[in-house]
Amino acid sequence: MCNTILFLRSRVLSYSSEEVFFKQMIKQFGKAGFQTKVCFLGAIETEEERLRGLIGKKYRAIVDINSTLPVVTVDGKYLLDLIDAPFYQVILDHPMHLDERLRALLGNYHVVCVDAGHAAYVKSHYPHIKSVQTMHYPGIKARNEIPFEQRTYKLLFAATYAPLDFFEEKIKGISEKIWVLSGEILEQMKAGAGFETAVEKVCKDRLLTPYKNLAPLSYVDRYIRAWEREHLVDAFLEYEIPLTVCGINWDLYPKASHKLLHWSGSCSYEKIIEMEANAKAILNLQPLFTEGLHDRGANAFANGCALITDGCSFLTEKMDDGYALFDVWKKEGYDRIRGLMTREEELKVLAQNGQEEWKKQNLKWMFSL
Repeated sequence: MCNTILFLRSRVLSYSSEEVFFKQMIKQFGKAGFQTKVCFLGAIETEEERLRGLIGKKYRAIVDINSTLPVVTVDGKYLLDLIDAPFYQVILDHPMHLDERLRALLGNYHVVCVDAGHAAYVKSHYPHIKSVQTMHYPGIKARNEIPFEQRTYKLLFAATYAPLDFFEEKIKGISEKIWVLSGEILEQMKAGAGFETAVEKVCKDRLLTPYKNLAPLSYVDRYIRAWEREHLVDAFLEYEIPLTVCGINWDLYPKASHKLLHWSGSCSYEKIIEMEANAKAILNLQPLFTEGLHDRGANAFANGCALITDGCSFLTEKMDDGYALFDVWKKEGYDRIRGLMTREEELKVLAQNGQEEWKKQNLKWMFSL
């Protein structure tokens, strides 16, 4: 049997994070005894010659992240069906955002999710996919470990800012009805429902036919994520909790000049990891990750940071310590976080306990082939 895994990148993700994740997987599979080959593609429409060169080749597996490859065709046939290898689609977002690519009827299609709820969604909606598994984010340890007391950032939030009117325009351009539903879905989530449950409840209350899959609502997800993100930062400033943000577009945030908010600018994902390792606490918000931890949280634990986060079942079922939970919609959570941020020794103990608990999880950048 061929023992070579081809890591075939088809697209660049935010902050070039895919390069970092590929490096982690290549390292882990290499340790397990696999040979690895890497091919980073440019724009697919300019890569026909390189893609044709893969036809007829044999590999143990082909791996890509949030890949566009499943819909690429050559002479009327799926490119991936012309290569002798199973294809593994590693999905970092909710699967609704990859609907067209997941619907492709490839002959040997496999999916890896970072959230068990996402994996269940794929199993439910795409029965032609041969296997679906979960690889929880193991986190990435920075090259340089900085003693807790010497860290620069008290509380760091690594995220992109997106103006709400951008998504309002996008959603209204698709459907005014979906825009109305967006507000009602958001209200359900404020009451504690997850996104999928909120959609079901709104459809039931309005006597609408339930969505067979959530793809038509992909911009609604982005809108709610942006809405919660803006509300969260607004609340931290209102409760006088100093915050450093890194990521693109925070200069567009309406309160960008607030004295308690520091924007460090945009940077690569590798730089973000170094910044996270230089923080005493990491702020995390993940409305569409309900059964898995976002990479912000995993990196916090890997680098000995206290984690300030909304909840998910992975944390409550697997981790006994190392994090402080809050509800983005309830003010008592902000009171508690404000108090915690003034008690540095308690914050340090929380960070140390989280790092030890995380090591016990023994997570790896690897999945079953």
